Amino acid sequence: MKLIEFDKFTKELVSTAEKNKEIRRGFLDTLKSSALNSETIRDYNCKHTVWESNEFSTEEKCCECKGKGEIQCQCYPRGQIQCSQCSGVGKTSLGNKWTKCTKCNGAGFVTCPTCRGKTYITCKSCKGHGFFGIYGTVKSIAEPTWHAECACNKYENELKTFLNACSVESVVEKISFDYKKSQTLSHIEEEFIYQAESVMTELTFNILDKDYTCVAFLENPPLAFLKPPFFDDLFYNEISHLKAMGDKKISKIKALDFFEEYRKQSALDKSLKDIAKIEDRENYKNAVINACGGYISQESASLFSNLIEKCLNKLSPVNSPLTWLIGLILGIIPIFFGTEAITETSTNPFSDSIFLLLGGAMGLGFVLLFFSMGITKYKQTILPKEYRQPMKHLGAFIKHLFFCSLAWLSGIVYGFFAQDNQSLQLRKYTTKLIQTYTPNVCQLNKNFAPLCKTQTQNK
Repeated sequence: MKLIEFDKFTKELVSTAEKNKEIRRGFLDTLKSSALNSETIRDYNCKHTVWESNEFSTEEKCCECKGKGEIQCQCYPRGQIQCSQCSGVGKTSLGNKWTKCTKCNGAGFVTCPTCRGKTYITCKSCKGHGFFGIYGTVKSIAEPTWHAECACNKYENELKTFLNACSVESVVEKISFDYKKSQTLSHIEEEFIYQAESVMTELTFNILDKDYTCVAFLENPPLAFLKPPFFDDLFYNEISHLKAMGDKKISKIKALDFFEEYRKQSALDKSLKDIAKIEDRENYKNAVINACGGYISQESASLFSNLIEKCLNKLSPVNSPLTWLIGLILGIIPIFFGTEAITETSTNPFSDSIFLLLGGAMGLGFVLLFFSMGITKYKQTILPKEYRQPMKHLGAFIKHLFFCSLAWLSGIVYGFFAQDNQSLQLRKYTTKLIQTYTPNVCQLNKNFAPLCKTQTQNK
């Protein structure tokens, strides 16, 4: 089968998989029989292979060797290469005497070790086969989707929105569905309809002289789908304060005050514990909503999650930013000036000294990692273990290595250009700076010497 025929055959199988009803009949019969036992709706998340063709294949000639499986060696057509011992002369010198080369026996050429004199080697592209095998199969896969429709006297839109936002598994666990019928929508779509009846209960309650209404399915346990955000009123003072604060930074003392206050509220206490263990900050708001059972607005949950994140970052930091900042400054300055000075004065820019500086930067990174872990561990002791965030030092360590490597490369490049341009050379400025400060240090030592001597004599 040629490649053109292969493509044509593939298209025919795809057309069969899409339009042939017979290949789907057995699958639909099985699906309908299981639907009577209400099993189909539980397979919502499962993809089903309806039909699969046999494997088919074709061959394509290798363009590298043109189907031969071999290509010409570099020694073609002789099968020999120049002798490396005598450089093709056939003789080697020993002092003032010339002797016959022992490797090529004076010929100046030796048998090619790659092809062993055959002048052809195995093609690496096709591994000596001369062709490539192309294999294919065609599958028809059924992927279920679902949507809910509701018919009730009250809260119809709210109920429909709630059900379509839920997963099938969560709905089926709470509500018992019965298979009603199936119908063909198109040549590739089949619809299965399930029906359920449930009783809704409406609960009206009062909190802080304000009435709320909650609506739920009367199942065991009840499944609430209309949840009033009464936590917004319970935490009215806290929410008002958070809105007034805006995005302002908080001090460590203020963060500790918030922490102690929130620990006294069971919902906020659970939010503190959950957020401390979550690494993806996109889920912080959901942690607050779940801790409040869904009885809080999105806006209020976002305000609380933002403040809790600030508090935890102050009281339970994931690393020590100041340690890494100081270490970075102490690292990049000597690395840049050191590599610049070595490159500026050395004929070999990539000497051992250059790589020693890069190795020193890596060593400094491990020292900073050790200090950052210790400082972070100490700072986190202010909170109980269940409120501490997991430490994250790898990102800071990688950034340190990146910036130090960047300073290392910058020093090499700058030093290379400064070799022939004295106005760019930095070594003379650093040398002058050292010479300026050295006499002052010596003078300082001389001034202190008589004082130390006098004190010694008095004793």
